[in-house]
Amino acid sequence: MHSRPFSIAVGLVLLANPIDVLAQDGMSSSAFDGADANHDGKISKPEFLAARTQKFDSIDKNHDGVINRGDFPRAANHQRALAAIDAHIASADANHDGAISRAELSQSATPFFDRADANHDGFVTRAESNAVRQAAQARRQ
Repeated sequence: MHSRPFSIAVGLVLLANPIDVLAQDGMSSSAFDGADANHDGKISKPEFLAARTQKFDSIDKNHDGVINRGDFPRAANHQRALAAIDAHIASADANHDGAISRAELSQSATPFFDRADANHDGFVTRAESNAVRQAAQARRQ
């Protein structure tokens, strides 16, 4: 069972990586299928970006149009979770205002997609996604 700080941080990480993070909790098939919009068995970068953007509204809990610490009230007393949230926000916060707008998210880097695309063909296959998930699980053990 994951700790509450981990669960809080997962929400923000979904923006960066909807496939791999969901897969860590045993939903790799549904997360992959959800991102694979054209059902061709692989996820293109545009499909990945669309899946990531769809997560925005569910993470913007206070519906102010940005994602910031205020969207994670349960993290307030968990320094590790706050540090993870701050790091993820900073990685996409182009104007350095402490929040991620929808526009900033759409322009932010895709390190998780790039890492999962092992053969650099512009697509992540289910096998590539599973390999990243397994490597992440091994690092946590």
